[in-house]
Amino acid sequence: AFVCVEADYRLKQLALGVLPSPVAKVVSYKAMIDTPEAAHRFSLESNYEALLVSPDGKAFELRGPSLKVNSGLLGKPDSTDKDISTAARRFKTLCNENFDALLRHMVCWADLANLGDLSVLAALVAGELAKKTGWEPGWIVDPKQYAVVKMAAPKSAATLCSFTSSGKMLIFMSG
Repeated sequence: AFVCVEADYRLKQLALGVLPSPVAKVVSYKAMIDTPEAAHRFSLESNYEALLVSPDGKAFELRGPSLKVNSGLLGKPDSTDKDISTAARRFKTLCNENFDALLRHMVCWADLANLGDLSVLAALVAGELAKKTGWEPGWIVDPKQYAVVKMAAPKSAATLCSFTSSGKMLIFMSG
């Protein structure tokens, strides 16, 4: 939960220009807009290509990057690239084209990518591989054997707000 919240928060900071980009080729969304536009959302999403599976079904390969930046119109989950602004599409593209470089600087993004990989691996081991090999993974999920440490998950984060000016207009953004 902590990693997910931090990774998302850093994405919002990067988009709004509150966090200086650690990668010169990635320009903030804020820096690319010069007129008011519909509210956009940015998110980190899984980005795996199809798993490569060995002929015997006992070996798997995760292919492609673990994560990508996505964008859409706020409140419209079905919005597509053609619905979003040029600036939002460009910010998303710049992040995805430079994702490896961003991962080297944004540890929480790298942590989230690793957690995604680990989740896929855990599902494969506990599901397909356990069936095919006859392995019983029940002892791993037994809370008496491996108790999960309970912590208070974040319930909120400070609102981010930024603005830019264009001629006599002020354009406000928040996240």
